[in-house]
Amino acid sequence: MYDRAQTPYQRLCAAGVLPPAKRDELEALYHRLNPLQLRRDLEAELDRLWALAAPDPRRAQGNTEIATPSPKSSPGGSETMASVTLSYESTRTGG
Repeated sequence: MYDRAQTPYQRLCAAGVLPPAKRDELEALYHRLNPLQLRRDLEAELDRLWALAAPDPRRAQGNTEIATPSPKSSPGGSETMASVTLSYESTRTGG
């Protein structure tokens, strides 16, 4: 009923629209990529970024408010800026 699932690379090869040199280049890249390793690398980099964004241990516990510029230093002058608080858990789980 449905076609077998294919990657965009596989669809291009099946369509026969790629010049041989480009097909060889893409084939080499396709075989070099490891989706599981890419995911592990991405997760490791995200963990590193979250560590950089971790709360300052010198700040008082429980104070999670993000510092915002004063109205005088903001480009709009006297406009009020809303504060935003993020947590690692809520962004990590999609919550």
